[in-house]
Amino acid sequence: MELTTSRLRLRPFTPADGDGLYAILGDREAMRDSFPMTREESDAFLERSLLRRDPPVGYALEERETPGQLAGYVLFCPLGEPGTYELGWFLRRDLWGRGYALEISQALLDYAFGALGLCRVEGETVNLRRAGRLLEALGMTRLGSETVTDCRGCPATMYHYAVTAGQWGELEER
Repeated sequence: MELTTSRLRLRPFTPADGDGLYAILGDREAMRDSFPMTREESDAFLERSLLRRDPPVGYALEERETPGQLAGYVLFCPLGEPGTYELGWFLRRDLWGRGYALEISQALLDYAFGALGLCRVEGETVNLRRAGRLLEALGMTRLGSETVTDCRGCPATMYHYAVTAGQWGELEER
């Protein structure tokens, strides 16, 4: 799958993305709400989940003006329930605040409910201030929460969100 917006391109990962992916997944600040990876873990994740898995669990994000330079990793993969995918994102820290996560997520939701004919897309976060606001800006509804162990081994609240094809269609009509 490949998608483009006015500023971004979403494409499959390649083996050449190893350094760029580790720069994101190994960055403690970029991954502060998840689990930062060592270089070995990042390389194994690239190989196992992004290159070999069909479909992959995510896609490479790059700015159209700098092709080949990884700007982010966008999680977009099927969940257990047919017609349901999960959406998430991790961006290079120097690109935060530019609206890239919202821009590519809107394009992915259009693709999910249009071309793929999905019924529902879900997202989750422990960070209501940043990711929670973005999920809500995408029209997702908070479904509930559960207590989990965060990357520091501490209890945290994981919030679950979802948007259906019908809800997305209503948002698009406005």
